[in-house]
Amino acid sequence: MSRAGPYRGPPLPAYTALGKTTDVTEARMPTATIPTILPDGIYDDGSLCAVLGVGAQTLAKARRDGSLRYARKGQRTLYLGAWVLEWLTVDKRPRTTGEGSREP
Repeated sequence: MSRAGPYRGPPLPAYTALGKTTDVTEARMPTATIPTILPDGIYDDGSLCAVLGVGAQTLAKARRDGSLRYARKGQRTLYLGAWVLEWLTVDKRPRTTGEGSREP
């Protein structure tokens, strides 16, 4: 009984979620979808929770403390994408130095 060594032939075909590829080097893991907020987009509570992966209570708290702008139209709470991006990028926590004193 002979023992086979490592395969040294042409690349073996690989299978991906999209079907058979021609080369093992072409096989890629599916990429994760990166959430995208469009500045001119309009979002409601449900779509914003889904895109950002946060709960409705997180949005409600941000509305209450005034850090997230919103508009009410009938029973719906709507957000402009620019408002959401501003909310995500502004850090309202006070900065402290290494000694514990606050920076101006």
